[in-house]
Amino acid sequence: MKIVKVRDKSIREEYYQTRLACGLPVIIIPKKKLHKKTAVVAVNYGSIDNEFKVSSEKEFTAVPAGIAHFLEHQLFKKADGDISREFAKHGAYYNASTGYNTTNYFFTATDNFTDNLKTLTRLAREPYFSEQYVATEKNIIEQELRMYHDIPDFKVIQNLMTNLYHRHPVRIEIGGTIESVRIITPEVLMKCYRTFYNPANMVLVISGDLEHHEVFKMLEGEWIDKETKKSVKSVATAIERRMPAEPARIKNKSAQEKMSVTRPHILLGYKETNNGLDGEALIRQNMVTDIMLELLFDRSGKLYNRLYEDKLIDDKFGAWYYGQTTYGFTTINAETDDPDKLKDCLLAGIRQAKQARFKKRDLDRLKKKFIGKYIWGFNSPEAIAFMFSTFYFYGINILELPRMVKKVSLADINQRLEQHLDERYLAESVVNPLGTTDARR
Repeated sequence: MKIVKVRDKSIREEYYQTRLACGLPVIIIPKKKLHKKTAVVAVNYGSIDNEFKVSSEKEFTAVPAGIAHFLEHQLFKKADGDISREFAKHGAYYNASTGYNTTNYFFTATDNFTDNLKTLTRLAREPYFSEQYVATEKNIIEQELRMYHDIPDFKVIQNLMTNLYHRHPVRIEIGGTIESVRIITPEVLMKCYRTFYNPANMVLVISGDLEHHEVFKMLEGEWIDKETKKSVKSVATAIERRMPAEPARIKNKSAQEKMSVTRPHILLGYKETNNGLDGEALIRQNMVTDIMLELLFDRSGKLYNRLYEDKLIDDKFGAWYYGQTTYGFTTINAETDDPDKLKDCLLAGIRQAKQARFKKRDLDRLKKKFIGKYIWGFNSPEAIAFMFSTFYFYGINILELPRMVKKVSLADINQRLEQHLDERYLAESVVNPLGTTDARR
């Protein structure tokens, strides 16, 4: 087993990385004197991966929407019952989540780390898809989907995604639809599991007060096939994912809905047009956009304070960017008594910022803030583990992030403001209280 040590002298952080005989990459970030220990198994597989094939196959396989989320739930079911009880027995906090691009399983514990890590390993590498479990899960997820439709925060984002996108699967709920969930079978679950849950398409990240050699050795023994007594092997060398052609233009300008809320909830979204990036170029675009949005809506800035003083926004106001290779979007979120006026003021503020341009002193301040937040994250095993697992699939050494931040220029920020926040690619989603009159848009 070859172990690589990576160290950054400037922030005095280090990690150890190896690849088990089965093909699973493992990263350990030792954090001495911290009581908590965290482990994350991340799978390079999410809700948008509904058409795919491996290198040995000629034809693409199409699967029902929501199957990645369904599979996440089903992996907790084993022949001897729900594996969650093992985490509970050993005092761990555990959870799992499915996103558009990845699925994560994790636990945090102060004691019984080895027992919990063995449970996490078993969770990821022992599928059990019985007809009974699958039928029961369908009912559970159907109820979950119906419940989400009654949650305003969920509804406002889902309506926005269907406004922004014509065909890209990011417009579909991560959990799928009631119709798509109903046609999921044990056979198609196993197909997805064998394709995406091969060790080479995953990463295990561990952080805490640990001795890395001992953990690596223990894990090598856990990823053994029970029948052959040999290491589990990756079953696919490459996975090709197919996405439908997506127009650059947005599908609809506006979606209005009435629900049981006390105040209107508005979500503005800008659709990404600069797609196709990967690796460092993609991370850099995310970074530049995050800094641009922070400069634009800084709580000490003129635009934010003007909106706040006019009582158009409150402390819940925020703006975020999320970008991946085949899609991306910025959202601006607020609860407000006057969505139309807020939108007009926001657009006017963005136009004014494009004319005035950002200043170097403000950029320098924000870059220091970003690097400070990055360094602070190393004090939390949970934050560290998720940072490493997130960036692993981009092929980025996370210790290089400060260098990337420092290279961001004022021209990068101003160009991104002009290019990305383009009103031609702007859509809105509004949830109004029941009984209100229809909005003018």
